[in-house]
Amino acid sequence: MASAPLASRTARRSPTSGLSSVPPTLFDAAFAFTVGRRWKRESSDTLQSWRNMPLFHFATVADLREHLPHSCPLVGVELHPKAHPLASWKHPERACYLLGAEDHGLTAEEIAECHTLIVLPGRQSMNVACAGSVILYDRFAKSRALSDDVARFDVDLQATS
Repeated sequence: MASAPLASRTARRSPTSGLSSVPPTLFDAAFAFTVGRRWKRESSDTLQSWRNMPLFHFATVADLREHLPHSCPLVGVELHPKAHPLASWKHPERACYLLGAEDHGLTAEEIAECHTLIVLPGRQSMNVACAGSVILYDRFAKSRALSDDVARFDVDLQATS
């Protein structure tokens, strides 16, 4: 999830959800999705994400994987011994990030559908919206987009001095 509005919030089990990252939205997210549950518009979605990127709903993770764009791996985000630490992980050019339910993470079946797994720092589960934001910011920060934005900002500052 790029931000809290893209995460479905429920009092009970949170749905499996996630998003893919390619330009041109906040942190370059191209689409958001849910698995097994419908998304509802949230008042906290100040950017009105639903107007700026497609939102897809899938019955199962297998259904999601079957409909992934070409050359777009499914990257599970999970506290798992085989997961790659996010800090040292190189994001693929195209990726679809799968975040599990807040109360129990991804199921064994969902993990089996993922092409690879990554893990956030820490030993405890994080809110889905926060975890998605951290992942997409990490992707953005490691990309050339951040250095290009910083360079443009520096040029703008010099021009106004």
